[in-house]
Amino acid sequence: MSDFEYASVVVSIVLALGIADILRFIADTFRESGDRKIYWVHLVWIFLLLELHVEFWWRMWSFRDMVVVGPILGFLLLGPALLFVATRTLLPASASDADLHALYFRRKTLFFILMVLLNIWSLIASPWGLGATSREGMTGTMIVFAVVMILFIASIFSSNRLLHYGVVSMVVTLELLDIIAVM
Repeated sequence: MSDFEYASVVVSIVLALGIADILRFIADTFRESGDRKIYWVHLVWIFLLLELHVEFWWRMWSFRDMVVVGPILGFLLLGPALLFVATRTLLPASASDADLHALYFRRKTLFFILMVLLNIWSLIASPWGLGATSREGMTGTMIVFAVVMILFIASIFSSNRLLHYGVVSMVVTLELLDIIAVM
């Protein structure tokens, strides 16, 4: 077995744990729909996090030519670990977290700090993970990175609902454009 194969198993386990938590939350939300106060921004973030877990797993293949040991393995695991912790941050910890609007705004600061760190990790990993090794590819990546970082940092400090509507809408749009570009 190669170093990459060993590393991909560990990364896959971390991502699978996050996916399982998200699916459990979705199932519980449908089952307890009368008990939970749904907040659409929170729910959209949950589905985006699910998509990001799958996307990270899919893009893992981009790292296949790297020797994945020591610090490189740690770096590779950092992205999925940040994604997992960000996901757990938005998921209710108990039945007392039935108001998803209150939960979202109570945990938004930590969530967006983690998303900023994840974005930085993603930018560092982008020559391998995004396949954007050309100058033109990196220029487009840097513009998107800067816009998303500004929005995430603004979301850390602001509880303005319109800002959060705009941020989640823009991230959905960027993810859809990314999916279309890959197809």
